[in-house]
Amino acid sequence: MVDARNPALPVCLAETSYAPEYSRFVDFRTYAYGLVILALLLADFVPRFFQGDSVSYLMTGHNGWIPPDRSWCFGFIVNFLLRHSHGYSALILIQTTVLGCIIGLMRLFFLDFASWQVTYAVITAVACLDPMLEIYTRFFMTDFLSFVCFMIFMLGTHTIINPVSRRREIGLWLFVALFAAISAVFLRVAYALIMELTVLLIGLFWLRRLSARRWMGLAVAAGIPFLAVGLLVAANIIVFAQRFPHETFVLKLSGISLAAVFAPALQVADFEYAGIPVTGAEFQRLDLGNYDKRPGQLWGKSADDLQQFLRDKLNIQDDYTAAVDRTATRLVESAFLRDPLSLAVVYARSASYYFMPSEWKRAAYGEMGLSRPLPEDFVTFFNAYSVPKIVPAITQVKSPIIRVYEIVSYLYPVQLALGLCAALILLLRERARPCVTVLSAGLFADLATAPLYSNYVIPRYILVGIFISYLLIGLAGLSLMQRRTRKSDQHERWLEGRIAR
Repeated sequence: MVDARNPALPVCLAETSYAPEYSRFVDFRTYAYGLVILALLLADFVPRFFQGDSVSYLMTGHNGWIPPDRSWCFGFIVNFLLRHSHGYSALILIQTTVLGCIIGLMRLFFLDFASWQVTYAVITAVACLDPMLEIYTRFFMTDFLSFVCFMIFMLGTHTIINPVSRRREIGLWLFVALFAAISAVFLRVAYALIMELTVLLIGLFWLRRLSARRWMGLAVAAGIPFLAVGLLVAANIIVFAQRFPHETFVLKLSGISLAAVFAPALQVADFEYAGIPVTGAEFQRLDLGNYDKRPGQLWGKSADDLQQFLRDKLNIQDDYTAAVDRTATRLVESAFLRDPLSLAVVYARSASYYFMPSEWKRAAYGEMGLSRPLPEDFVTFFNAYSVPKIVPAITQVKSPIIRVYEIVSYLYPVQLALGLCAALILLLRERARPCVTVLSAGLFADLATAPLYSNYVIPRYILVGIFISYLLIGLAGLSLMQRRTRKSDQHERWLEGRIAR
């Protein structure tokens, strides 16, 4: 069915004019999230540090240290903010402001629907009350800013495929998407795969709806993650030219991380394929089939932990080396060629953890930075620049938002399940709307890639999924309410016609 005023547009797009919606763009109800953010900011201003990662980021450039296995780009940013703003306030204020801005931009996804203001205000207020989103605005970690860059990238792809977008708008947002994608990859390289999968899913969902020009725009968007990774590799070669000569890498521990995730699928034959023969006794001591031991396979220092075992076999003492990474990659490659189903089983089990309340409850303590005290030398370094001082035990402070997260953490599997159900409902009923296609693709891509990067529940890895779930739940509610209203109006017109006759 098409609109009589513009046959080129489906009714679902033509029936909602953007002009009247923009006239109500400043409706005070759509800014409810601002008050929520401000209230929570005043209630909880405690900075959060994650052991290892946050310390590496903040000490980037100090005594020549640059983290090779983490985002040195983010490290230079937070180190600069610490030294020039004399404290932790600047990053928290910046990230909190960015949260407000990104929620404001997200209303562009709602403009495809009529009478969206109240639903948008409710959904965004609830999203701002989400303790995980609020906690990560206070974290010295890459996850929040990279999540924001990904959402901006999705806004760009939304404009590219939107039939009502003008050529000038498409060009502008394509440039914005390019900048956002490069920033996301430099902050967290995993977004390269997430963005690529998102674009592929968008093309699949709108296979018969894209014009030749929009196919071209989507093809350009699909090439952006490759460009971003290429630029990161080139930058890494320059940054680490002295410490790691003749090495091209994106993430130093990527191969061993993947091997630790899929450790239960590895067999003796895979070690032989990788050039490291093992005896039956050695393989048994590794205990690779133990799902609970997978974090130890990556970080453990025992000779029976996978990473240390590979170092010993290769006679390598350095913390970061491409040889261990390549060997670990060959282990996974061999397992995939030998028995891809075994990898699929491990992947499915890892993915299922994100829908188990008990796993979220178990992950709450460590992932919220509530762990061992900060190193004394780092605290001394931090306080040398910061006016508000910190103590090593600040990582054990349960601020109000942390306490709320501990209480509601078991509800996130329900929230994710509702988001997936909302995406499926919208794809069945409203797939012609670009906002539905883009958001659903982003949710599926983020949830699909999370098990590849973690062998247990890591909430920050699905920050995108949590946020998009709120938006999709709101849009699904709008869709159901508007369809019901439309049917009610049709019924009333039918009754009026019967009475008139």
